[in-house]
This record gives sequence, structure tokens and C-alpha cells, in this order.
Amino acid sequence: MRKELTMKKLLIVLAILSLPVAVLAGHMATEAAQVDHFRREEATAAFSSTAGCIRTDVDVFAITGHDQHASNATNSLNDGHVTLNQFDTCKGREVLHAEGHTALGPSDFKTDRNLKSATLNTTVPLIEEDTGEKFDVTIHVTWNGNGGVKHDTARARVPRSLNTILTNIQGRTGAATGSVIRDGTNLTPEPSTFARLGNVLDNATSGT
Repeated sequence: MRKELTMKKLLIVLAILSLPVAVLAGHMATEAAQVDHFRREEATAAFSSTAGCIRTDVDVFAITGHDQHASNATNSLNDGHVTLNQFDTCKGREVLHAEGHTALGPSDFKTDRNLKSATLNTTVPLIEEDTGEKFDVTIHVTWNGNGGVKHDTARARVPRSLNTILTNIQGRTGAATGSVIRDGTNLTPEPSTFARLGNVLDNATSGT
């Protein structure tokens, strides 16, 4: 069940991260030779705890960023996402699976570009997968980077064009603590089982 949860979260993250590429590719197709930039900062954390027979897994993901076109036009991306899964280990069955996301305000998600820390303070509406029940969770989570900073680069060519996108990635593992509260109950009483901070910079160059 945890693998299914992780895969769903991965697909959502990939969908979010693909947006800048699509925006940049479309923008470049209509402009002369130029370089556009898209910068984003992100943080992800996974929590797991058990009370009696119920194991609760919570994944939290936040992203903030903006793209700067050569024409000086800008667009922003600010989103927070939560996945909540509860499993009855005594009966061997899932009892709840809910997901949701919300747009983030300027003060909701704060990051350090050196990947030292991040904070997320917001409320996210969730929808239960089977019943359609809607409820809110209130998030107060802090990340602290403690691993080495890893760097990576990737280059991609936009299909059927001379446009290329060079991506520079910085990532750092760490620890996350805090609360994800539903109806007065903290669903994340234990420190994270996984946490990561990241910076991504896309430099998109159009062909001449």
C-alpha cells in the first residue's frame, strides 16, 4: 500500500514539475532566439506513525517558483499537496485514503536557497478516495537539511524544434518535524521517515 501511495505522489510531482517545461516550450515557439529561466524551490516529507492497529502515513509536498521570459513576462507556481493513508494492521485493510492540494500564498511556504531549511504553514482540503468525504488538514511543518548537497544537470531538446532546456538540480536530504492536524488530532506525531529539499533552475534556449 505504501508503494501505491508513493507512486501516486510521484505522478503528481512529475505532473507539477512538467508544467514549466510545457510553458517554456510553448513560449519559445512564438519568439525569436532568447533564453527563458524557470526557478523553483521544493520540499517533500514522509511521515509514518502507529496508534493501536492503525498505521498513518502522510506525505507532504510543497513547491514555489516563477519563470522569467526574455520578454520580461513572468508566471508563478505555488502549490502544496498532501496524501493521507491509514491502514488497519489488525484487519489487514486500508481504512482511509485521501489527497488534496492548495495554492500557496507568499508567506505559506518559505525556503532557504542554500537548502538549509524550509517551513510550510497552510490548510489543505482533502478528498477521501472511496467515499468522496471532504475535510481539511492544517499543516505546520519545518524542514532542516543535514545531508550533503548533491548537484545534477540534464539537457533536453523540445521535439520538432531547435529549442533546448538545460536543467540544473540541487538536492539535500534532511529531517522534517511538525504537525498535520485533522479535527484536533496530529497525524504526524513522529519525525519524518524521509525528507528532502531541492532547487531546480531551467534555462530554456530557443533556436535561431
